[in-house]
Amino acid sequence: MRFRNFTRSDLDWVYELHNIPEVLTYVAPAKDRKASKSWLATNIHQYRRHPGFGVWPAIRMEDGREIGWFALKPLGATKWMEVGYRLHPDVWGQGFATEGAEQMISFGFQEHGLNQVVAVTHPEHQVSQRVLEKCGMAYQGLAYHYKQEVAFFSIERS
Repeated sequence: MRFRNFTRSDLDWVYELHNIPEVLTYVAPAKDRKASKSWLATNIHQYRRHPGFGVWPAIRMEDGREIGWFALKPLGATKWMEVGYRLHPDVWGQGFATEGAEQMISFGFQEHGLNQVVAVTHPEHQVSQRVLEKCGMAYQGLAYHYKQEVAFFSIERS
């Protein structure tokens, strides 16, 4: 898997990903095309606003297909940098979530010198929590982010 910057030409697959019911079980509601276009523009702008941090499309090496996105970005207005991801259901269970999250964590530690990386999930999203644990992240308890209660995970640089 590799990553690249988003471009405006990513709108179609981003819109599709953000409207798959299974993907939306534990995350924000579906986005119409206008909202998806705005989300994409915001993330493209973030590359300049926070160089080296952001949200990047994940590209499967075998066929060049966009399979979702991964993020290493500020967690709201906090001092923490958060790893996050959203993947197409066609690739669930194939190890991409763990691989991508590990790459984001390593990138944060090695390229940015971060001392800690955090992640949040819906409290009931056990599959995503298991991914974070596989990456070495530890559950720290419940917290409040994104206008909701979330399970909070973190990992310290060793």
